[in-house]
Amino acid sequence: MQPDRERRFLNPERVLSEREICNEALEVYRHWHAVLGEHRDIIDFDLREKPERGEQILAEMFQRAPTRIQLSSHVEIVGRLLEQVKKSKPVSSENSHIWDFLEAQVEASYWYAKKKAGYKIDTFEYIEMTQTFEPEFIPESLLQALSQRLVTQAEEITGSSDPAVMEKWRKANCLSSDGAKELFGEKALQAAKRIRHFTGLYFDHDFDVEAVDVNEYWWVWANTDPDTGRFLFRQNFSEERDKIWTPGKAEELGWHEGFHGARMARRKELIRRGKLHPFFGLTTVHGPEAAVDEGLGQTLVYFVPGIYQSLSPEGKLRVDESVLRSMVYGNIHLRINDPRESLSPGQITRYIRTHIPWEPRKIIDRESKDRTSDPLLQTYRYAYALGVRMMLTYAENLNDRGKQEFLRNIFERPYTLPQVNNLFNRLITKKRNIASNIPKGQIPDADGENVQENSFLTQNIA
Repeated sequence: MQPDRERRFLNPERVLSEREICNEALEVYRHWHAVLGEHRDIIDFDLREKPERGEQILAEMFQRAPTRIQLSSHVEIVGRLLEQVKKSKPVSSENSHIWDFLEAQVEASYWYAKKKAGYKIDTFEYIEMTQTFEPEFIPESLLQALSQRLVTQAEEITGSSDPAVMEKWRKANCLSSDGAKELFGEKALQAAKRIRHFTGLYFDHDFDVEAVDVNEYWWVWANTDPDTGRFLFRQNFSEERDKIWTPGKAEELGWHEGFHGARMARRKELIRRGKLHPFFGLTTVHGPEAAVDEGLGQTLVYFVPGIYQSLSPEGKLRVDESVLRSMVYGNIHLRINDPRESLSPGQITRYIRTHIPWEPRKIIDRESKDRTSDPLLQTYRYAYALGVRMMLTYAENLNDRGKQEFLRNIFERPYTLPQVNNLFNRLITKKRNIASNIPKGQIPDADGENVQENSFLTQNIA
């Protein structure tokens, strides 16, 4: 930071405007990311036109992991930024949505900075403060219903629900690297086009697909290429992580990642037009937008009319498997991070396989380790469960018109999950947005008992 900007940022007396706060936040995040060394994990998508030269120099200078003292200084700096946001936030404003999101994002980053610095933090509190939503268990009745349906689907495709048969079927139907890349890219492009047509919003959906082999849990990682700024999908073919790309898997993830690319492409367009501050083009996976993005990525096929029905039988299986998997692992995530419980690896495996019989033990063990030992994954991996549960509820209660308006809003600005709940509650005050299966005269509420849920995949999609 230049000296005059630093003094202004450090001045506790000054109340800043929204733009000034966003400028300060932009400075903090881009420098924080640059100085974290080789394993930088603050910024995911970078939707600015191009990084500043000083930022690139910093990244080249800081290749080693930061020391404990440096990590503590990051906590102090992000904490001061949070104080400025809280101090400057107006009582009422036309831009209250953006102010609320900004505060939630910086608050999440403050807690993440503390976790990275080694602060002792209760995991449930850590998840709530980073995701802006209280963690809760998914009802076993819902998991059992979805599991029964999934097993039936598997039997129809492979002839058996036996785990060995499923594994043999996957290997027999494995695509080549080139074939998987081609099909995945085709579906991601199709997703972007369908979203554009359904929402009526303009964005450029150009992207690159790169085959990688990395020992990570993810199948595809979508972000921006740090050198070119183009949207990049890194498609993982790791044998160590059991990444067998069947046609259905490429189909499922093409729609999922196509959503990520489309939403970020629309945001980049808004920033280019001056309708959104560039700070909101620096996305994070440790913050409150993760549950919204991952929840919608997994359930997009239930929001855009006709997509789920257009999937192949295996494509439907893989979508439903990922939805169930996120929620099952969400429950185990809370249990293994609860100091009052002490689950053995065998108990964890039995619980997961109760719902997904063919889940490999090796993957279960790695997931357990990731979710308890990595500060980023301790919050981000749970976001999948939190997001998908809520998105299923929204999709169940909204008709096509309501879903269209829902997606248009989601694509026009950043959202926390509580803000998405407020959006949903506004939409369902109008009968024209409510699904036909909602009883006449019954207005659902996202936090009320009359919201239709738990039947979504077991009744309406089928």
